[in-house]
Amino acid sequence: MPAVLKGAVAHGHHIVQKVLPSAWKDHGLAVIKTEAELLRKFGGENQKSIRRAWYIGKSQEMLANGNISLIETLEDATKLVKAKQPLNNLCWARMGGGTGIHSEAYCKRVWEYLHATDGSKIEITKALDNMATIFEKDGTFWPKP
Repeated sequence: MPAVLKGAVAHGHHIVQKVLPSAWKDHGLAVIKTEAELLRKFGGENQKSIRRAWYIGKSQEMLANGNISLIETLEDATKLVKAKQPLNNLCWARMGGGTGIHSEAYCKRVWEYLHATDGSKIEITKALDNMATIFEKDGTFWPKP
């Protein structure tokens, strides 16, 4: 059963989204190393979904490099819980309400939080914890649509 967050229904939310959009492969985004390069190639207003895929893919790479589970399945979560490990990439978040929780702006801001770290597990975990704290206080850390 979903939780209640200030009178609204909340759900367990992946901070770094677990589903990598097909644009990642369709447009060869893995080889684009910098945001500047991304924006040069895909800066148009109608290319938001492509940029969103890049932010998700690069954020997933940072979790993998920091040895932090994306938590793709219930089995992944169960293994972490049984091992008394934190579910760093999960938090409570408000459902619906037009917050843009899966928007390009959201994905970009998650990437910015992670990109600002030194790439270590400790620093990435701190960034995830910071975002989770904001979510759980019913806040946003990205521009709403």
